Amino acid sequence: MAVRQLQNGKYEIRYPSHRSSKGKISYRTKIVGYSKRKATELEKKLYSDFKEREVHGIPHEPETRIEYGVSDLLDWYIGLDEVKALKSYKDVVGRTKPLKMHFQDRKASELRPSDVIGYQYWRKEQKAHYNKSVCKHNVSNASVNREVSVLKRCFNVAIREQLLEKNPCVGVKPLKEQERNRICSREEFEALKPELSTDARDIVVTAYYTGMRYSEIVELEWDRIDFNRRFIYLRGEDTKNGEPRKVPFLHEEVDEIFGRRGGNPRRIRGRVFGVKNIRNGFEGACKRLGIENLRFHDFRHTATTNMRKAGVDTVTVMKICGWKSVAMFLRYNEVDDSDLLRASVAIA
Repeated sequence: MAVRQLQNGKYEIRYPSHRSSKGKISYRTKIVGYSKRKATELEKKLYSDFKEREVHGIPHEPETRIEYGVSDLLDWYIGLDEVKALKSYKDVVGRTKPLKMHFQDRKASELRPSDVIGYQYWRKEQKAHYNKSVCKHNVSNASVNREVSVLKRCFNVAIREQLLEKNPCVGVKPLKEQERNRICSREEFEALKPELSTDARDIVVTAYYTGMRYSEIVELEWDRIDFNRRFIYLRGEDTKNGEPRKVPFLHEEVDEIFGRRGGNPRRIRGRVFGVKNIRNGFEGACKRLGIENLRFHDFRHTATTNMRKAGVDTVTVMKICGWKSVAMFLRYNEVDDSDLLRASVAIA
């Protein structure tokens, strides 16, 4: 479409600007305000002017770049179909908010690497938010890195579309992130189960033994489960990296969960788990038990470490968890004191 509405309510038009010596037409985009009628009228006028110049052989005006503010550029970016198609679209939109707050109407073409570095220092001094509530801790370095990554991608796409020439994020080093090596011990796992609701317990047990991500579990449907071969088949649209994979479920606790929830005769449609959010119940159980610093995603670390300790080779673990690089496996695999002691005994 030549006229489209951006996230901030303004309208953007796309119109032909000039034709190259090879006959290729170049287009420009322009943000024109909140009136769709005025935007449509301007787009028609600019298109008519272009056609008139073509018919009468009038030279086209020299190409000049339209100045975008950082805020408008970010709104343009999150309005693109390719961005809307991302699984992480809601996260991307959320990460643009502090960027727009900080840079406001700064011209995108004037942004420099020092400005991006300044954002990093400013942002990590801000208090984190969760569910519209202010947290006690500051925004983590990892969160700041994800926000700058959105800004960098936005500028790359703008350069691709010939809206800008340079990316101010190039050369800016990401902040050092604290590596997380928390795993759930067997004692903690067993203590947690009776403290959780049935839905939350079933989801936690599934994560503990399979290493599946939270979204993969709560969105799991019955037709993805092969009870004969004991495999869960995740489609590309089910996984974070877009790659399909097979996850075995051989442990009796997971088998019992699927059998109990499936009923008799077995269900073949719909989702396996009936809830989307167990965060409050999970965090409440941890608090009552005095279990500190345990997050749901740590069950993925736990499953990886347990598989490796059980003798499963690295390639197979990577296949089950959906990693393409050994670096990701190493990130999730935790070497603890028992591993070090076994190594010492082996060479003694």
